[in-house]
Amino acid sequence: MGLHNRFRLVLALAAGVAGTNLPTVHAAEPKVAVPDSGVAAAVRSGQFTNAAQLLEKRAKSGDQDAQYQLAALYRSGRGVGRDDALANKWMRAVADQGHAKAQYNLGQMYLSGRGVAPDRANARAWLQKAAAQNHAEAIRLLADLAAVKPGQAAASDNVKGIAAKAEPKPQPSVAPRTPSAAAREKALAPGGRPAIVETSWRGHTKDVQVLLVAGTEIEIRDKDGNSALAMAAAGGHVAVVDLLIKAGANVDASNKAGATPLILAVTKDKGDSVVRLIAAHANLNIRSSAGTTALDTALSQCNAKISQALINAGADQSLRNKKREQARDIASALGHTDVMQLLK
Repeated sequence: MGLHNRFRLVLALAAGVAGTNLPTVHAAEPKVAVPDSGVAAAVRSGQFTNAAQLLEKRAKSGDQDAQYQLAALYRSGRGVGRDDALANKWMRAVADQGHAKAQYNLGQMYLSGRGVAPDRANARAWLQKAAAQNHAEAIRLLADLAAVKPGQAAASDNVKGIAAKAEPKPQPSVAPRTPSAAAREKALAPGGRPAIVETSWRGHTKDVQVLLVAGTEIEIRDKDGNSALAMAAAGGHVAVVDLLIKAGANVDASNKAGATPLILAVTKDKGDSVVRLIAAHANLNIRSSAGTTALDTALSQCNAKISQALINAGADQSLRNKKREQARDIASALGHTDVMQLLK
């Protein structure tokens, strides 16, 4: 995809994110004061109480840097009594101004229940805002969350474990670091799958949107060669299938077994995915390494509805599998009389 088209894609995805109630990052014009030498001197000399007093005065005036540093002091208890509620208050103040690192920290605080009641939905919302600004840790943490089944979270310590593992160490820095494209592409879910493949398999549309906007490579594969589109199609997650197709995913990308997203959707009896892929002009006649096409697979599974959809779309009935069988031979051997009426 050319640079111009990729730029248009990012803009389109960003618009799509806003249109699906995904938290939107608004451009902010934070009030940032000229660095206070008194604060720097107090920190260097270890006088954290004085530093906290100076920072609080500046933070109340709307200074973003001071708000972030003050939140860090309250979280660590340096110069002030450790107070998670106040840390959350000031972290929220700076996160509201579009500060990616604060958004990530706030998401983690909601996840672990520091200074606020644990709230996975709120945690995800703040992490999505940070991820939309290319915050690598937020992208990885979203992938971790995607790997925890909704019903599992309440019955286990998985979410708390993820939160503890991701516990950040706030530093007095305003500018977030932007990870390289390679780092974003290699963001892995716990099972070892690339994050975008894992979230597509699980049908987490908003997380897939975030990863795409953050610049994740759409054609990255898992160890079996499956793409994000292949896993979404196999899972029957049509919202994700639609999103990935619109984003330019290769509809004919074969895995190591030669199976395309269409073949996988047929194999898993995901008729809605099949319809979407046919509409996207997927090649109906690609053979897997086993020599079977999507139509062969549908006939072998006695799936009349999907077989008819493929035939109506123009699937080649004359192709032979490794047993030299054509579509009609397969249907006849299985007594697939309703489909045989459709075959030439």
